[in-house]
Amino acid sequence: MFDSLTQSNETADITATHIRLHDSAYPFDVTLCFKTHHDEDVVEQWIELNHAEKGAVTLQRVESSSLMLGGDVYLTHFFGDWAKEMLNPITEQITPGTKVLDSKIGVRADQFRNPSFVLSFDGPPTETSGRVLGGSLAWSGSF
Repeated sequence: MFDSLTQSNETADITATHIRLHDSAYPFDVTLCFKTHHDEDVVEQWIELNHAEKGAVTLQRVESSSLMLGGDVYLTHFFGDWAKEMLNPITEQITPGTKVLDSKIGVRADQFRNPSFVLSFDGPPTETSGRVLGGSLAWSGSF
């Protein structure tokens, strides 16, 4: 259940938003946290969980801070050998089901699979246009 929403300006560029929720049956609180970096068009998100249970708690699954996407969404991802990863963009419409981008190569996972993606919401993006959301892993390893 919803408890509160707070927003604060950390800097002229960064706004922090915290949405506090609680479970009506169990002593759990969840805070959905977002930081928007306006100048960079970047959104950070994470959750903070607190509980007042008497014993240990095992978290099985968390999805409350997932972005909700709808409509015609296209995924662009990249594949290629070293220094040529970005030459082979693959763009496909997201369809019902699961789409997995992964690599099990290890520490040099980015050799053949780039851990970056672009989601576009107005049809497939071009080099110079499109409303997009991009993401990347900073240290890929196996992903």
